[in-house]
Amino acid sequence: MFITILYFTIGFFLLAVLVHFKTTVYKLKLYLQSFAYLFFSKDYKWKNTDIGDPETDLNKLIEEGNKVEKKTIIFIRHGESLWNETFNRSKNPIYFFPRLGKAVLYDIYLFVIGRRDSWFYDSPLNSVGLHQANELRAEIEKSEGKSYYYNILNGLTEEDGGGSSVIISSNLRRCLSTASVALYDRVNRTDEKNNSSTISSRN
Repeated sequence: MFITILYFTIGFFLLAVLVHFKTTVYKLKLYLQSFAYLFFSKDYKWKNTDIGDPETDLNKLIEEGNKVEKKTIIFIRHGESLWNETFNRSKNPIYFFPRLGKAVLYDIYLFVIGRRDSWFYDSPLNSVGLHQANELRAEIEKSEGKSYYYNILNGLTEEDGGGSSVIISSNLRRCLSTASVALYDRVNRTDEKNNSSTISSRN
């Protein structure tokens, strides 16, 4: 039975290569780049523990008569993605391997139908992640006026207890989706546009 399923899968994959050649090559290239980065990246070398004490450095700047401006940065964690669903839930093999199998089969299915989408690469929000983003949207909307930070998230001006602010998001789908859903009422109210001047694409 397993051998039959394996042959069937290989057959569908070869069919996908023939029918959707450009898409298949594109996705294979992405996966090869991903694995190459995973195994050969040396990003960990950026870590530098000798950065000094930020508070001491700030006090030194003030003592020297420098003008120090404050900025408030509010971080919003993106909702749960399909990748998180697969790899960040229970690591118990009873639950993990069925989730992984489901993800792999879905990606094979995407290969077969010729879609450039992926469960793993630039993973989108899943249903839980969308629910989380909607919950945050409701929380922000109902909490307007409760604190300076909620006022900022609601896009209120200084006169209304907020301040000048912009929305900056990674260009990954899970981040853009979270920002677009959670801050929808703000964007709709302030007429901010989803472009480089508001929701900016940053790697």
